[in-house]
Amino acid sequence: MFVWKFPFCPGKAKNMSEWIAWVALGGTNDHGIGGNCGLLIHGDDSGAAPEILMVDDGFKFEDGHGKSYPVLDDFLPYIKGVLLTHSHGDHIGGISLRMPRTEVYPPIYGSQMTINVLEHNIEREVDERIVRGLARNVVAPRESFRVGGFEVEPVLVSHSSVESYGYHVKVAGRSVFFTGDFKWDLDMPLDSSTDVARLIEIGNAGLDVLFPDSTGADNPGFTPKEWAVAADLEKLVRDNPQVTEFIMPIGATAHQHIAMLAAVAMRTGLPIVYEGKGLDNSLLDLFRSGYEMEKKYHGCRIVPANSALGQEIIGREDRRLCLGTGAQGEENAFFAKALRGCNYNLRLDPVQSMVVNLSGVIPGNEKTADFIFEKCRELGIRQAFAKASGHGASEDLLCMSTALRPGVVIPLHGDRKKIAAHVALQQAAGHEAVATIGGQVLLWRDGAVLPETIGFVDTARMIARETGFVRGRNIYQYMRAEGWSKQPENAHKITLPTWAPKP
Repeated sequence: MFVWKFPFCPGKAKNMSEWIAWVALGGTNDHGIGGNCGLLIHGDDSGAAPEILMVDDGFKFEDGHGKSYPVLDDFLPYIKGVLLTHSHGDHIGGISLRMPRTEVYPPIYGSQMTINVLEHNIEREVDERIVRGLARNVVAPRESFRVGGFEVEPVLVSHSSVESYGYHVKVAGRSVFFTGDFKWDLDMPLDSSTDVARLIEIGNAGLDVLFPDSTGADNPGFTPKEWAVAADLEKLVRDNPQVTEFIMPIGATAHQHIAMLAAVAMRTGLPIVYEGKGLDNSLLDLFRSGYEMEKKYHGCRIVPANSALGQEIIGREDRRLCLGTGAQGEENAFFAKALRGCNYNLRLDPVQSMVVNLSGVIPGNEKTADFIFEKCRELGIRQAFAKASGHGASEDLLCMSTALRPGVVIPLHGDRKKIAAHVALQQAAGHEAVATIGGQVLLWRDGAVLPETIGFVDTARMIARETGFVRGRNIYQYMRAEGWSKQPENAHKITLPTWAPKP
C-alpha cells in the first residue's frame, strides 16, 4: 500500500492535527503574469495522502512565442478537482496543453461561460477521445458543492470575462477566499457584477485567508468603470469625424468590453466590423449563454468583416468600429498580422484610421505590445488609450479586503513589484499581509493566523513548453526556465523538498 510522506510537515502522528498548505505554481512570478495555477492542500499528521484542490490551470506566453505552464505530474494523483475562476487563457489555457500527456485529468468546476470557452479550446487542440474523458461541472453562484473534503461556494466578481467567479472554500475548520481576477465595478454591461452582499456575509462569518488579484496593485485609485470608458469612446468618435475606422484590438474573451462597445455602437450609430475566429467563438458563447448583443443593445450592428455586409460596409468606407484579436501584440493574432500587411480589410491610413488601445500591457508582454506601438508610429497612425481593464487598482483591492476582513491577505497574480505594492497597500490599511513568491509553500496549523514557510517547490524545474504538433497531438519538452520564480537569497539554507512519486 502506498503511503504519502508529506515532506514539509512531518508532525507527530499521535496528535493527528489537521493542517492546510498553499503553493502557487504559476502566476506569482518574477517576470510577467501568467500560468496561473495554485494548490490548496489539506492533510493531517497520520501520513495518509492529502487532498489537493487546484485553483486555475493557465498558460503563460513566452514573449509572444509559444506557451509554458507548470508541470503537475507529481501532484495529479492527489488533486480532487480544479476550480476555474474565469475563461481567460492565463487561467484555463494550460488544460488543453496538458491533456494530451495526462492519462486522467481531474474534474473541473466553473461557470457555464468558462466551460463553453474551455470546450472550444480543447476541441481545437486535443484528440476527441481524450476530451470525452474530461469531467466538466457547471456550478452556479451561491450554490455550495463538495470536492473531497473541501466545501466550495462560487461568488460572482466583476471582470472583463463574463461569469467570473471568486471561490469561498471551507476545509479543516478554515475559511479561505480566492478572488480570481476582479475589479470593483458594480454595474457591468452584461450584469455578472461583484456580489458585494455575499462577500460581506462571508466576512461577517469570519474569513481566515484572502488570496486576491494583484495585477493593478501599483495603480492609484479605482480602475475606470466600463460605462465611464464607454462615455470616453463615444466622445472620441464624435470628436474625430474624419476617422473612418476606429481599430480596437481586443481579447477574444473580453466579453464585458465587447458588450460595452456594442453600447457605444448603438449610441453612435456606427457598426462593429470584426475579424478573427476567437471573436466568432466568443459571440457564439455569449449567444449560447443567453447574452444577445443586438437585442440587449437594440440597433447596434455586429458584422463579420468577411461577410457580404461586412465587405459592403468596408467598400463604401462607412465609419465603423473595427474589432480584432491581438490586444497584447500576439504575433499570430489579427492586429499584428494587419500591421505586417497581411490583412486587406483595414485601410491603416494616417488620416482615416485611429487605433484605440482598450487595455494596458499585461506584464510579460512588453516586447510584443511595443511592436504595435512602434509600427503605428512608423505608419503615422494616431493612437488613443481607453484604459479599460478587468483588473482592480489599489482602491478596488481595498474594497475587497474591507468587505471580507480576512485574518491575513496573501496577494497572488503579480510579479514581485506588484506583490510588494499590494502587501504595502494592505498593511497601510491595517490588514495583515504576507508577500510570497512562486513555489513558496505556506502552512497553517494549530489555529495560527499567519502561515509559516516550510519549503519551496522548484518551479523552475516545473515548466513545460509546447514545441510542436505531431499527428494532431502536442509534444512537449521539459525545460529549465531561468527566472520563472527565483528563490530568495537565503534559499540555500532551506532543504528543497521532493514531492512523493506517483503510487
